[in-house]
Amino acid sequence: MATIRDVAEKAGVNISTVSRVLNGKMHVEDQTRERVMQAVEELGYRPNLLAKALKERKSSTIALIVPNIRNQVFTALASGVEDMAIKCGYNLFLCDTGNDISIERSYIESLRERFVDGIIFATATSESEHLLKLNDDGFPMVLLLRHMGANIDAVYCDNYKASVDGTDYLFQKGCSRIAFLGGDRKISAYNERFNGYRDSVESHGLKVIDKLTYTGHETTFDAGYKAMTEYMKAYPDIDGLIATSDNEAIGAINAVKAAGKKVPDDIKVLGFADLDIVKYFDPPLSVMRQPLYEMGSAAVEMLIERINNGPVKPVRTKVFKTELIPRGSV
Repeated sequence: MATIRDVAEKAGVNISTVSRVLNGKMHVEDQTRERVMQAVEELGYRPNLLAKALKERKSSTIALIVPNIRNQVFTALASGVEDMAIKCGYNLFLCDTGNDISIERSYIESLRERFVDGIIFATATSESEHLLKLNDDGFPMVLLLRHMGANIDAVYCDNYKASVDGTDYLFQKGCSRIAFLGGDRKISAYNERFNGYRDSVESHGLKVIDKLTYTGHETTFDAGYKAMTEYMKAYPDIDGLIATSDNEAIGAINAVKAAGKKVPDDIKVLGFADLDIVKYFDPPLSVMRQPLYEMGSAAVEMLIERINNGPVKPVRTKVFKTELIPRGSV
């Protein structure tokens, strides 16, 4: 493999001149620049990016850490992150923790050893104390989709209002006994969505029934199917469901069908996210839409600002609005 010294010898210049040419620096004669670039091409020289990162302590690389890339919510976020990273001249590492904090810690250590310039986390929970410490150390980072209510840059949506609006919408459509399906309440998004549901129900003069609120589980098709089956057995008069993920909502619709009932005639179902698949489901799923791609893009912009400005820049949050998308399930 050719080295920068080989290029310098072939072009008849010193190493510092080659370095100035490759880094786009001025004060190099056109004739000299042409000789250097010709030598680079003939030798097939490729810069040693690791050596450059070690010297400059900067790699033009960022990372996105997600809890489960198979969940299409995180796939959509990653798409927005990657496109904006490329646009801004950064490479991207994508890391999947499988919801394992020990794996996340290992990723953080490995990424810092490779001089990654900053990290976007879509994994934060109320127990993510290691993220608080990382932030206190001044390492550039942004929380995405979730937040910790602390002094950390974050991009997320107004989950509370979205849940209030979604539950109110079901009441407006004639529902009177609405169930709730949600994930682990240690995660800010799911906790806020539950609080919004609860406050909407109580604002309509009703009490929240514990057996109609299923939380603390994986937001999967199977979880939605299982919970909805249990709801219908315990409360045959259930007529509405708000789910905090599209996967749960689709699983719930399949459970309604398996019980010989119809959506939306017997039970109306509202999801949360607006994944590509839901508009093609039968019936098409009504949702509170999150602008996931745009949120991923915004997180990159915020992270690069933090990288460039350091810890002196005030902490920022960007809160996106959700949008009600009515379809056939309501």
